[in-house]
Amino acid sequence: MSEFVRRLPVYLLLDCSESVAGEPFEAIKAGLHSLISTLQQDPMALETAALSVIGFSGKATELIPLTDLTQVSMPRLRLGSGTALGSALSILQASIERDVRKNSATTKGDYKPNIFLLTDGRPTDSWMAEADKVRAKVGSNQYNMIAVGCGDDADLEALSRITPIVIRSKDLNPEVMAQFFQWVSASVTTVSTAVSGAGNGEIHLPNVPDLLEVVPGNEQPVTHQSDRFVFLHLHCVKTRQFYLMRFERRPQGESDYRSPPQYDCVAVHPVEDFDFESSAKSSATVSSAQLHSLKACPYCNNPGYGMCVKGHTHCSPGKTATLTCPVCNVTNLYEVRDFGVGSGAG
Repeated sequence: MSEFVRRLPVYLLLDCSESVAGEPFEAIKAGLHSLISTLQQDPMALETAALSVIGFSGKATELIPLTDLTQVSMPRLRLGSGTALGSALSILQASIERDVRKNSATTKGDYKPNIFLLTDGRPTDSWMAEADKVRAKVGSNQYNMIAVGCGDDADLEALSRITPIVIRSKDLNPEVMAQFFQWVSASVTTVSTAVSGAGNGEIHLPNVPDLLEVVPGNEQPVTHQSDRFVFLHLHCVKTRQFYLMRFERRPQGESDYRSPPQYDCVAVHPVEDFDFESSAKSSATVSSAQLHSLKACPYCNNPGYGMCVKGHTHCSPGKTATLTCPVCNVTNLYEVRDFGVGSGAG
């Protein structure tokens, strides 16, 4: 692509927190791969569009700096613990400042950046100041930005602080993810076609897919409990492989509101690639007595879990046994009793 060709910068900010583990995360990876492939076969997009991908969990990472579509390849997406939205917005602004060409006295710069943010949760870092900076850029017509919140725990109030265009989906499943990425692809194609005819890079949305809807600007967001889920980080005691155990809080009636919340295991997720180094930890600790309906280790089928003397959690046979921790290699006698365990940040 010639350096004199005005580019259409497209930024994708993708939530890679542990709460999207399982089928949704696989669908995000498949959707991104399909998006890249589709746009690379579109002559108009190839001529004008440049793509950047920013992933965020415990921290945000620029997975693809702003790159012409012809040079883009599928990035490595990694799950982690936490939702560092503020860090993602900071990286976004730095990338735009660095990579998007500005108007000069003799040459028109790139078109306005088109930004798509996808998340299923609430921020776990300091995000408000960065959100206000981005909102100011959106309000002054420097950025086009759309935020998409998926599932009941998406913080729509936070998203509406970033941009006035917020879209939601009730569920977070492979079908929703497929529709989202197809819709982004169609949006980029539409804008690429428009700017090739001397347009200004405005977002002209194709019809929102059936499983997505635009959030009315005057709607009051619903706030859900911040402790609705518990995520245990576990290793298989036999294979040393990593997995997540997800628990959901039971509804509490008026009569038991003073009692500790109780959680039921709703899923286990084998994870091949997890970002341990930058993952955030929840400050909350729950008792093992609050965690019920355990599911077996996905690797060896052990029915329970235990904690070694150094605080690492792993699967266990659920009875008194001598085990070697798969993380620190310390061997000890494990006995059945209650203990406190930390949760991932979601």
